[in-house]
Amino acid sequence: MSLATLVQKLKSRKQVAERTTFQQYLATVRELASGAECDSDEVAIVLDVADKNEADLERDVNLQQQRLSWAAQLRINQQSVSDRLQAESELQAAQRALQAAYDKLQPAIDQAQARLNDANHKFMTTMQAEAWLADPENIIDKELLEREAAVNAQLREVNNELKPLLQDQARRQTTLENLQSHVGKLRDHASIPWLPLEMLGLQQADAAIKSTDARIEAVRDELQQLQEAIRPRQQKQVRLPAELNQIHQEKLKP
Repeated sequence: MSLATLVQKLKSRKQVAERTTFQQYLATVRELASGAECDSDEVAIVLDVADKNEADLERDVNLQQQRLSWAAQLRINQQSVSDRLQAESELQAAQRALQAAYDKLQPAIDQAQARLNDANHKFMTTMQAEAWLADPENIIDKELLEREAAVNAQLREVNNELKPLLQDQARRQTTLENLQSHVGKLRDHASIPWLPLEMLGLQQADAAIKSTDARIEAVRDELQQLQEAIRPRQQKQVRLPAELNQIHQEKLKP
């Protein structure tokens, strides 16, 4: 065997030994980084053989832990990329479907919008025509205007008459409810036979009840009279606007 061949073989064996030693060191680093427990004596032997010290080991374990963390994040990111591509594909499909539906409905939308625009135009024209026809300056039949003025005057008069009557009715209704509540309490106390009247302050309970009942009847009569006065005026409140509407329709005729 030549010297060159011998030297080459020795170098190869040394490289194999170094690789094996490093692989053992690398395996130890990975185990510690993953959280596994290793025998301290065995770790010391590996460090000696690999020509490493505790600082090297600590640095490499920390680095390996960071690599594990980033590798996990990379797997998550790779899944996110797949999800993103799928989401983009679904979004594009949805957008195409939406556009197809829009294209299909667009003619109907355009037609409906055109009808709406036409209806709005006709409505505005109709309002203008009604305003012009109802303008007193453009009405030949002055008797119609006189009728309208008379009905408006009657309606104002009815409204003015009703306001105090309704207010009076509300006040008397409140009075009636208060009296009914009061006489109810009087009857409740009077129905307790063993309770001395002196304790209640109702020595004249019967008289108070009779007086309150009489007052209730009087208020009911007043409410009845008010209702008789209110009813025909409320009927006018319904009839007169209807008559004004009829006059308005006549004003719109040519």
